[in-house]
Amino acid sequence: MVKYVIKRILILIPIMIAVSFIVYGILYLTPSDPARLMLGASAPDSALEQLREELGLNKPFLVQYLDYMKGVFHGNFGVSYRSQQSVFLEIEARLPVTLTLAVSSIIVVIIFGLLLGIISAVKQYKFIDKFLTVFSMCAASIPSFWLGLMMMLLFAQNLGWLPSYGVTDGWKSYVMPVIALSLPSLAEVIRMTRSAMLDTINQDYIRTARAKGLQESGVIWKHALKNALMPIITVIGSNFGSLLGGSVVTETVFSLPGLGNMVVSSIRTKDVPQVMAGTLVIAAMFCLILLVVDVAYTFIDPRVRTNYIKEKKAADKGTEVKGS
Repeated sequence: MVKYVIKRILILIPIMIAVSFIVYGILYLTPSDPARLMLGASAPDSALEQLREELGLNKPFLVQYLDYMKGVFHGNFGVSYRSQQSVFLEIEARLPVTLTLAVSSIIVVIIFGLLLGIISAVKQYKFIDKFLTVFSMCAASIPSFWLGLMMMLLFAQNLGWLPSYGVTDGWKSYVMPVIALSLPSLAEVIRMTRSAMLDTINQDYIRTARAKGLQESGVIWKHALKNALMPIITVIGSNFGSLLGGSVVTETVFSLPGLGNMVVSSIRTKDVPQVMAGTLVIAAMFCLILLVVDVAYTFIDPRVRTNYIKEKKAADKGTEVKGS
């Protein structure tokens, strides 16, 4: 297992390099000039040329990219073009907001997604099942930014129950952003849970458990749900990563001082160090979440762990044969 985890972590290195190269290339090809944005439209050409020289903007693309990645490998994400502060400090200040938003959203998705999906499967073809099916379809089709704006009009402007922007009012500041961000993922988890539970409930061992006189709650939670978790965990893991990326839009709508808002603001001013750092941090967290999901498979389903042990023994046996 340790070798498997190490192998997966090593795979992350070329993925992160590819992500950094693509993002840096897109920023390089955009027509705006960071020096012009920093000094203003009325700045003299001599000042612009001097600033470009200081920032290394006159160098070829590959040289600029390699210089930046050299700093990243040494733990230096550079200095922001706008604030002239270390990008690492900017990320350190904004990362808790993004993590709070994403973690709160995934908790809502897990609790309500599993519960409503199980209810929909158990009550198949009844009114509650049809209602949850329609609700899932509607929730999946509503854009997060539109839902956020509508909630701001209703709960902030008209009713005055919740703050409309920032994190100035404690947990209340996260209520509307969490709802707007989690609703599409919630719909997907409900549909996947329902589908997986229906496949499991119709299996022979479930009918056998019921024939033995086990309580229905025990059959559902201990037998059916446990064996239906594999596809559900996959969807939850991928949605957690999507929530981290989707926070870009949500944080912008609600003016939350998180990584997503920083990336959007930095793109407008072509602040390359901040865009690169924010993108790399979000990509790294997404990859680590997928790694955790893969490791969780071995604890949820013993068959995965057994197959891994068999592959390891076969590899060790092959090594011994070659050595002899």
